[in-house]
Amino acid sequence: MVIQPLTQTMISVGEAVLRRLDRTGFKATVALWLYEPESVGWRFVLAAPGVRRQGPRWAYGKILRAIRSVEASGEVFTLDNLTAKENTDPFIRALRKAVKTKPGISGVRYTRNAIDGHFIEDAYIYRVR
Repeated sequence: MVIQPLTQTMISVGEAVLRRLDRTGFKATVALWLYEPESVGWRFVLAAPGVRRQGPRWAYGKILRAIRSVEASGEVFTLDNLTAKENTDPFIRALRKAVKTKPGISGVRYTRNAIDGHFIEDAYIYRVR
């Protein structure tokens, strides 16, 4: 099995997309690249209040507009590697128990840890509030 590495381009583009979302008012309280061993790939995970209430079309619309506005994002993102979650999602709540970042955007590598039954093989965390 060949493991896809997290590249510097993915990290930079993910940060640029998060900055763009911040400017548009999409209140991402959690943002990270999460390695998923079962798919042998990385997933960009965002959590924000209102995702469930406003609906997935609203959340993905905002995210996709931000992605389209960032140079080189087409090389990094597909609909298959994006996930928008509500703040109350069990994985997001578990992550908050273990990780806290400073205000703004951080760059924290989080590897081979289990939190409340959720195993994290590898993650690059921009924000957990």
